[in-house]
Amino acid sequence: RGMAKMSPEQWAKGKNAPVLTADWRFGETGQPYCEILDVRTPAEFAEDHLPGAINLPVLSNDQRVLVGTMYASSPFEGRKLGAGLIMETLSGYLKEHFAEKGKDYRPLVYCWRGGQRSGSLAHVLSEVGFR
Repeated sequence: RGMAKMSPEQWAKGKNAPVLTADWRFGETGQPYCEILDVRTPAEFAEDHLPGAINLPVLSNDQRVLVGTMYASSPFEGRKLGAGLIMETLSGYLKEHFAEKGKDYRPLVYCWRGGQRSGSLAHVLSEVGFR
Protein backbone atom coordinates (compact mmCIF):
# COMPACT_ATOMS: atom_id res chain seq x y z
CA ARG A 1 0.00 0.00 0.00
CA GLY A 2 1.67 3.16 -1.15
CA MET A 3 5.29 3.87 -1.87
CA ALA A 4 7.88 4.81 0.72
CA LYS A 5 7.37 8.23 2.30
CA MET A 6 9.82 10.77 0.93
CA SER A 7 9.91 14.32 -0.33
CA PRO A 8 9.62 15.03 -4.06
CA GLU A 9 13.24 16.19 -3.96
CA GLN A 10 14.39 12.88 -2.45
CA TRP A 11 12.38 10.97 -5.04
CA ALA A 12 13.83 12.97 -7.91
CA LYS A 13 17.37 12.46 -6.64
CA GLY A 14 16.79 8.78 -5.93
CA LYS A 15 17.57 9.18 -2.23
CA ASN A 16 15.70 6.77 0.00
CA ALA A 17 13.81 5.53 -3.06
CA PRO A 18 12.08 2.20 -2.53
CA VAL A 19 14.16 -0.71 -3.69
CA LEU A 20 12.28 -3.19 -5.83
CA THR A 21 13.75 -6.68 -5.71
CA ALA A 22 13.44 -9.16 -8.57
CA ASP A 23 10.42 -10.72 -6.86
CA TRP A 24 8.48 -7.48 -6.21
CA ARG A 25 5.63 -8.70 -8.43
CA PHE A 26 4.92 -11.42 -5.88
CA GLY A 27 3.37 -10.73 -2.52
CA GLU A 28 3.75 -12.59 0.71
CA THR A 29 1.91 -15.57 -0.79
CA GLY A 30 4.47 -16.05 -3.54
CA GLN A 31 1.72 -15.77 -6.15
CA PRO A 32 1.95 -12.99 -8.75
CA TYR A 33 -0.39 -10.05 -8.52
CA CYS A 34 -3.21 -10.08 -11.08
CA GLU A 35 -2.66 -6.42 -11.95
CA ILE A 36 -0.48 -3.51 -10.91
CA LEU A 37 -2.71 -0.50 -10.28
CA ASP A 38 -1.22 2.99 -10.19
CA VAL A 39 -3.83 5.29 -8.65
CA ARG A 40 -1.88 8.52 -9.20
CA THR A 41 -3.05 11.22 -11.59
CA PRO A 42 -2.64 10.80 -15.34
CA ALA A 43 0.17 13.41 -15.28
CA GLU A 44 2.06 11.53 -12.55
CA PHE A 45 1.59 8.25 -14.40
CA ALA A 46 2.83 9.77 -17.67
CA GLU A 47 5.97 10.98 -15.90
CA ASP A 48 6.87 7.53 -14.59
CA HIS A 49 5.27 4.29 -13.41
CA LEU A 50 6.07 0.68 -12.58
CA PRO A 51 6.47 -1.62 -15.58
CA GLY A 52 3.12 -3.12 -16.59
CA ALA A 53 1.08 -0.80 -14.37
CA ILE A 54 -2.45 0.26 -15.29
CA ASN A 55 -3.44 3.84 -14.46
CA LEU A 56 -6.68 4.00 -12.45
CA PRO A 57 -6.42 7.55 -11.09
CA VAL A 58 -8.55 8.22 -8.03
CA LEU A 59 -8.18 11.98 -8.60
CA SER A 60 -7.80 13.91 -11.84
CA ASN A 61 -4.86 16.26 -12.30
CA ASP A 62 -7.06 19.27 -11.44
CA GLN A 63 -8.71 17.55 -8.48
CA ARG A 64 -5.31 16.71 -6.97
CA VAL A 65 -4.27 20.38 -7.18
CA LEU A 66 -7.59 21.48 -5.64
CA VAL A 67 -7.37 18.98 -2.77
CA GLY A 68 -3.71 19.81 -2.14
CA THR A 69 -4.39 23.54 -2.04
CA MET A 70 -7.27 23.08 0.40
CA TYR A 71 -5.24 20.64 2.51
CA ALA A 72 -2.47 23.25 2.87
CA SER A 73 -4.90 25.67 4.55
CA SER A 74 -7.06 23.08 6.35
CA PRO A 75 -6.04 19.42 6.44
CA PHE A 76 -9.50 18.40 7.68
CA GLU A 77 -11.33 20.18 4.85
CA GLY A 78 -8.82 18.91 2.31
CA ARG A 79 -9.32 15.32 3.45
CA LYS A 80 -13.10 15.67 3.32
CA LEU A 81 -12.99 17.03 -0.20
CA GLY A 82 -10.48 14.39 -1.30
CA ALA A 83 -12.50 11.55 0.24
CA GLY A 84 -15.67 12.66 -1.53
CA LEU A 85 -13.97 12.96 -4.90
CA ILE A 86 -12.20 9.62 -4.49
CA MET A 87 -15.41 7.82 -3.50
CA GLU A 88 -17.16 9.10 -6.62
CA THR A 89 -14.31 7.79 -8.74
CA LEU A 90 -14.11 4.43 -6.94
CA SER A 91 -17.83 3.87 -7.43
CA GLY A 92 -17.33 4.02 -11.19
CA TYR A 93 -14.33 1.70 -11.06
CA LEU A 94 -16.29 -0.87 -9.03
CA LYS A 95 -19.02 -0.85 -11.67
CA GLU A 96 -16.58 -0.98 -14.59
CA HIS A 97 -13.02 -2.18 -13.97
CA PHE A 98 -13.69 -4.52 -11.05
CA ALA A 99 -17.18 -5.78 -12.00
CA GLU A 100 -15.97 -8.99 -13.65
CA LYS A 101 -13.09 -9.74 -11.26
CA GLY A 102 -13.40 -12.95 -9.27
CA LYS A 103 -12.78 -13.46 -5.57
CA ASP A 104 -9.21 -14.58 -6.29
CA TYR A 105 -8.37 -11.20 -7.88
CA ARG A 106 -5.25 -9.86 -6.17
CA PRO A 107 -3.93 -6.45 -7.28
CA LEU A 108 -0.87 -4.50 -6.24
CA VAL A 109 -2.08 -0.94 -5.60
CA TYR A 110 0.32 1.98 -5.29
CA CYS A 111 0.52 5.76 -5.33
CA TRP A 112 3.16 8.15 -4.05
CA ARG A 113 4.27 9.70 -0.75
CA GLY A 114 1.65 9.22 1.96
CA GLY A 115 -0.38 6.30 0.64
CA GLN A 116 -3.74 8.04 1.07
CA ARG A 117 -4.86 7.39 -2.50
CA SER A 118 -3.73 3.77 -2.72
CA GLY A 119 -5.03 3.16 0.79
CA SER A 120 -8.47 4.37 -0.25
CA LEU A 121 -8.73 1.88 -3.10
CA ALA A 122 -7.07 -0.93 -1.13
CA HIS A 123 -9.55 -0.46 1.74
CA VAL A 124 -12.59 -0.59 -0.55
CA LEU A 125 -11.28 -3.63 -2.43
CA SER A 126 -10.55 -5.38 0.86
CA GLU A 127 -14.06 -4.67 2.14
CA VAL A 128 -15.49 -6.14 -1.08
CA GLY A 129 -13.51 -9.30 -0.43
CA PHE A 130 -10.54 -9.05 -2.77
CA ARG A 131 -7.12 -9.91 -1.38
